[in-house]
Amino acid sequence: MDNAGNCNTTATELAKLITTFRGSAARTRCLPHIMNLIAKVSCVCIIISFFFKQYKKKKKPKVQIGSKRKNGTTHTPTVEVIEAGIAINEPESVEDAELASLMEEDESHLEDMSGQAAHDTDVTNTTRAKAIREMREKGVIITDEQNKEALGIFPKVAGLAKKVHDTTTLGEQFSKLCAANAQHLDGDKETLDRRVPTRWNSDLACLDAHLYFEKVIKQLTVATDLKSFRLTDGQWPLAGTLADILSLLSDPTTLFSRAEVPLIPNSVPMLSNLERSLRSVSNDPELPPVIRVAAYAGVLLSEKYYDVMDECEVYRIAIVMSPDKKLQWFIANGFSSTLVTQLRHLIISRWQESYKPSTTATTLSVPATVTPRQSVSKHTELHQTCTKSPAQRVLRWLPSSPVTPERPEDDINTYLDEPVVPTSHVDAAGGLLGFWEGMREKRRSVAQMALDYCSAPGKYYYSATA
Repeated sequence: MDNAGNCNTTATELAKLITTFRGSAARTRCLPHIMNLIAKVSCVCIIISFFFKQYKKKKKPKVQIGSKRKNGTTHTPTVEVIEAGIAINEPESVEDAELASLMEEDESHLEDMSGQAAHDTDVTNTTRAKAIREMREKGVIITDEQNKEALGIFPKVAGLAKKVHDTTTLGEQFSKLCAANAQHLDGDKETLDRRVPTRWNSDLACLDAHLYFEKVIKQLTVATDLKSFRLTDGQWPLAGTLADILSLLSDPTTLFSRAEVPLIPNSVPMLSNLERSLRSVSNDPELPPVIRVAAYAGVLLSEKYYDVMDECEVYRIAIVMSPDKKLQWFIANGFSSTLVTQLRHLIISRWQESYKPSTTATTLSVPATVTPRQSVSKHTELHQTCTKSPAQRVLRWLPSSPVTPERPEDDINTYLDEPVVPTSHVDAAGGLLGFWEGMREKRRSVAQMALDYCSAPGKYYYSATA
């Protein structure tokens, strides 16, 4: 399910109808939506909001269709003036007015039929204010001058890209300057990337292109009529640092943009890494205050959604059922020993409730017991699969188990007590799901549990018109 409030109700009501469904404890969320909010609030609406001046938008008239006739008198249509956006900044100069006009053109076609944009803006403003307040308490303060310089970056960067694309003569002038400075351009990029308001990663592409063509842009904006797009000496290095920070979101975005659906065991650790990276940025005393505060806003937002995700046990169980992570992933990421112990008990409990083989089944088929297996020889080719079953291919990669031979191999305790499997071996077995498919012969119940939890998608598709 996605993160809408009505999905909370769905999860609660399903638990009443389906006795085996555990309600919110089994409700997974759309991680790309969480990622988009972290990206959008921490980067576009938060990080970038520190570098993107928001101008007062024009009022749009809302005309009531048709005429009214009362007491024999025809009345003209009623005109109701509604505010198209929140007034934030009036243009301070002619140059400022040009930038404001260009930004409004880019966003004029956007509609918020579902109210999602309004909700995101509210989250943005609340999180942004909290980040500024809490970082100020730590002595990290953005001065008015720093704030003004930072806010001017993206209107100039995005505005120039739009103008170069939309103006033929300016586009030709840009191309000539690129040719003249070819020796300074390390690559084959030929034009600036435009910003697309609905895609946060287009902001990074737009900024990266601006930095790539720095020498060309400095020459181009020497002209008087383009001075409103000229970055100051202080804005250029700040733009470079901002691009580095935004690039932290590149890997998660790439994962969620793939055609195949990302799985929870791959998605959650990546989001965890992002949160730690943003926290490191916010704590770096060598970075400009505006960068640190913006990154901290991303930390606050990720914490908010991690708290929501903690309500669902599927996320943690799926990670433990990943043979290259297991409980060791939580230990390595700073989780307390108490939580790790509780998580182990939870997983054992779920296995016993829903997956443990019945007594009848075990008497009919004697389970395999754990026996020491030789490690894979360095001369063994990982892809010699023509004469081996999936189970044989997987088993040869598992490390020897430290448990006693009497314990059945198809037992969750056996799995938990074994060392983690190298990720390269999981990949060679066909990925996480392929690995567990190959384990069905030896660990039928554990493999089924792993497949049920690990196959949970990290994102969900929906139709806005559904």
